[in-house]
Amino acid sequence: MIKGIFIFNTDYETILTRIYCKSISIKSIISVLKSNNDSNFIDLNSNIIVYKQYDDSIICFVANEENEMHILALITVLMNTIERMLGSLNHKSLIYHFKDTYAIVDNFVLNGVVIGLNPADILSSLEHTQSIIDQNNQ
Repeated sequence: MIKGIFIFNTDYETILTRIYCKSISIKSIISVLKSNNDSNFIDLNSNIIVYKQYDDSIICFVANEENEMHILALITVLMNTIERMLGSLNHKSLIYHFKDTYAIVDNFVLNGVVIGLNPADILSSLEHTQSIIDQNNQ
């Protein structure tokens, strides 16, 4: 199960937070990330932290009982999808388009369970949702 998804800038300021389990502490995650540059996988108590840096953003998943390589692949697909939607992965773009960023994350993971892996399906779903919103606003 995925316990949390976080996106930080390179100064470890939080850009996005999705917590699916109350036992997750952002401070402890940041502390561990700051002290480890050797690997994309870090053990934290009974959890594993999987993270990867893109441009000036760091995406971090906290999970237990999940395959670390699958989570790393999910991070890659997620960030590629965000880049396709926003055109950039820098932290300013993620902040400026925070609603889109959260929507993309929520289309990949719901309550700690991966529900989508196909970027084309997710982008299509988001575009369809946006068109409905636009129609209702007219």
